Amino acid sequence: MILPIEWRSSLELDRGLTEQVTLPRMSHIREHLNSVAMDIIYYQSPLYRTEIITGVARCLNETYAKFMRNNPDFNGPVSILAHSLGSVIVYDILTQWTPFRIYDEYVSQAVNLYCQKERTTEEERLLLDTLRESREAIDKCAGLMDKVLVGEDSRLQFSVKNLFCIGSPLAVFIIMRGGTYRSAIPPKEQVERIFNIFHPYDPIAYRLEPLFHEKYRYVRPLKVYIHGHEFTKSYDDLDYTLHRAAKKRIKKEKGTSAKVGELVHFIV
Repeated sequence: MILPIEWRSSLELDRGLTEQVTLPRMSHIREHLNSVAMDIIYYQSPLYRTEIITGVARCLNETYAKFMRNNPDFNGPVSILAHSLGSVIVYDILTQWTPFRIYDEYVSQAVNLYCQKERTTEEERLLLDTLRESREAIDKCAGLMDKVLVGEDSRLQFSVKNLFCIGSPLAVFIIMRGGTYRSAIPPKEQVERIFNIFHPYDPIAYRLEPLFHEKYRYVRPLKVYIHGHEFTKSYDDLDYTLHRAAKKRIKKEKGTSAKVGELVHFIV
């Protein structure tokens, strides 16, 4: 069963102020940018981001609760299919990521650097040392900082097995946050698997695999086949192939007798 989640219309965000400051010339282009690109700008703002996260989480929880009231015997897995910015929002909800974590790290570093300055007064040093000791004590209390930085209203009240990202810019968001392949993979108790589905000509979509190793950029993504037509076997049994330019370059390095399977193994 597919249950749609319509979260955008319930959010007030800037209460129409963006429309007031929008210039009247080229109105069609500006309205399109306001309706498409503006959501990304809103999401980058700590003020509006919190409203968006809690709004989406609330819609998901309410929909799930209503479904369970109508289907009390259901005990199967739940998957989420999210498009474009929606995939970033759901990923952040599932992983409980928040920019406040980065701000908190910067504040801690700034306090340490300031304490090292010779011109720091005794009174300032005492206050900052107290702040630093309190911060270290909070870190030792497992889960306390997560409760402070991530509100209960931004958490899901059910577990998610699969997240399907459609036309997703998630990889770029992870990079802009200073993330690595280690931090990009959420724990299995949050979400078991992430599928990144995109059209090669979609300008908003990005690949996730090269985050784990740069040479994955040379490996072609698997094609999603139409069910019942071209596709008759499991995706797990499909062979990986390389882009044409990568084949030529690696064949030159390994010799002309190298097979495609050997090249894929060599590059991965």
